[in-house]
Amino acid sequence: MRKPADGRIASVFIVLSLILIWGHLRQFMPGRVDHHMAQSILGVLAYGALLRMNFLPEKMLYPVIAGLAFAAGLAIGADIIPWLFFGAVLTGIFWLAYGSIYERAGLVFGAAVFAGALLFHILLHDEGRFWTPACDALSVVPLALALALPLFWGAVSLFPAALKNKPRGRFFTGLAVAIPLLVFLLILFPSCFHDPHQIDNPAVREIWLNAVMEARSLPFFWTQNPATALFLTLPPLLALAGCLWVLYTDKKDRALWSAFVLVLLGGLALTFYQARTADFVLAASLAPLAWTLKSIFDRARAFIARFKLTRRQRLAGAGGFFLLSLVLFAFALTDKNEEKTSGAAASHRCDLKAASAKLNELPAPLTIAAYIDVGSEILFRTPHKVLAAPYHRNEDGIRAAYKILTAPDAASARVLMKESGADILMFCDDPMNPWTKDSVFIRWLIEGNEPNWLERIGDEKYGNYLIFRKTG
Repeated sequence: MRKPADGRIASVFIVLSLILIWGHLRQFMPGRVDHHMAQSILGVLAYGALLRMNFLPEKMLYPVIAGLAFAAGLAIGADIIPWLFFGAVLTGIFWLAYGSIYERAGLVFGAAVFAGALLFHILLHDEGRFWTPACDALSVVPLALALALPLFWGAVSLFPAALKNKPRGRFFTGLAVAIPLLVFLLILFPSCFHDPHQIDNPAVREIWLNAVMEARSLPFFWTQNPATALFLTLPPLLALAGCLWVLYTDKKDRALWSAFVLVLLGGLALTFYQARTADFVLAASLAPLAWTLKSIFDRARAFIARFKLTRRQRLAGAGGFFLLSLVLFAFALTDKNEEKTSGAAASHRCDLKAASAKLNELPAPLTIAAYIDVGSEILFRTPHKVLAAPYHRNEDGIRAAYKILTAPDAASARVLMKESGADILMFCDDPMNPWTKDSVFIRWLIEGNEPNWLERIGDEKYGNYLIFRKTG
């Protein structure tokens, strides 16, 4: 069997692959280890366990680990559902290829997902909302999805063994069970298939969902930052090329590599819906990418050996390649939409760390009206509360902060701050900010004006942020 990564040399390429998928690793920064990142970690754990199950199907520990990891992810939110779907597909492909031994593993995997999801639902559900459906949060919806897995494998196990002796028979058996289950879920929760975010307020959809980069499609991401988009798609494409090469050259072992192809193609397709699925695709590409890089290295070494280069020439070539890689890496880290650090543009750079240090001097907790994208980091860096953060369940807070920051005049802003309970008004002097760039009230404050009901904190900007406290 040709494994995606084996032998000591593979560890080198695992490290190189981890560096190459920097777009995934870069997410782990203060204020960013949120529900998306927690689900990514759990998804990687589950996915790794399922790969181990491929090599050791008789050990039930791996499907249990995968199932419980997916269950924990479902308790956090719906973002892990694509991971769970592809995990189920992965298990199904192994069963199609190798038969009954994976049937048992699939049943254990499904039972672990459902048991874990049920336990989390019992422990964590809101009082009085046990049966209330929510498409993208802890509710009976992910619980029903989890239940579908053991139901599928349980129903498959009831079919006569004679029908499942060959891959074709197993395929039609699985299809006969999967289609009714999918139809039943569609009938139970039709709105979840139509709009999983369930945002009823069009204003919130416009000012939050349509402005969040990770919720935009990958083609849109390309228009904003092609270098970053390239580094989000290049590793999966390399991994996909490696998988297709194995499928072309190795006729005996196709199940694992077919599973990789299906998962990578499906994941890449999802990025055309929302770029946030790039996290999953990058994680899924790690093992085949390491194998692909190792294969390229082996072939390049064999090709170079024909020229009988001296040791100095080989070192010079390796050094040149390394420097070129560093240049490309630095280029990818450069965001064309970031303001440059020279001249007048430097005055518009926003440093939330400096602003947070000033906020920490104020008595806590105060409620801060600030731009939605800095809400999470303010919560991380200070003991204060915020009206707006990028969580669409917080529709009232998002709408309130938006109205304050886009108020037409000081009198309107005062009424809005009083109604929302905001104590602090905070914003960056940034002409590109989508909320404040056209705000007459904010521009009036930036020009040095100050109403009698607002007190400016300090005489300077803190990381280019202006901070005001409501006094009346």
